[in-house]
Amino acid sequence: MATSLELIDRDIRSLNISCSGLWEMVNSQGDFPSAIPILINWLERIADQAPVQYYANITEGLVRALAMPSAVDIVNTRLIFLFQNVYDPGNFGLRWTIGNTLSLIYSENFFDDYVSLIEQKEFGIARQMLVEGLSKSSNPMLIEKLYSYLTDDDLSLITVKVLGKLKPPDLVQHLEPLLGDAKNPLKKSIVRTIRSL
Repeated sequence: MATSLELIDRDIRSLNISCSGLWEMVNSQGDFPSAIPILINWLERIADQAPVQYYANITEGLVRALAMPSAVDIVNTRLIFLFQNVYDPGNFGLRWTIGNTLSLIYSENFFDDYVSLIEQKEFGIARQMLVEGLSKSSNPMLIEKLYSYLTDDDLSLITVKVLGKLKPPDLVQHLEPLLGDAKNPLKKSIVRTIRSL
């Protein structure tokens, strides 16, 4: 009897694209629009089909494969739901992977959804990749939101990095007060960012 991964690979091969399987698609980092419906379909039913010991690995592959330009605005809602509901008590497994894909397919249409997830502290360090995703935003509320993340221990380092890229004019006055209490490597990141302005 074919395994779930073998069935997914078979479905991908039926598309006659340059990839012959899920992990080849992940590693190719290509854009395969015709594969998106198959990947979404499997993502929605993999929990019922894959043995427990293989669920996380296969789900990771499906999520990472969806990190393609053609998936923007198509899979964000599904991945946001999965980010909220996946079982990942350490927040550094599947939830982090989902956050990473969300950061790569960020769409301005989902700014409020990303912010809502970031502000739910129970998602821990998995929220870091969502902050990275927001770096692509032009929403007028972006900088204010980023400043509010500077005091969140799980987000401060990535937030300094993102703000350093965006270079808002009042950045120094928001970073300097943090130097007194900051620990390395956060302090180093703040100093490096200030010097780069």
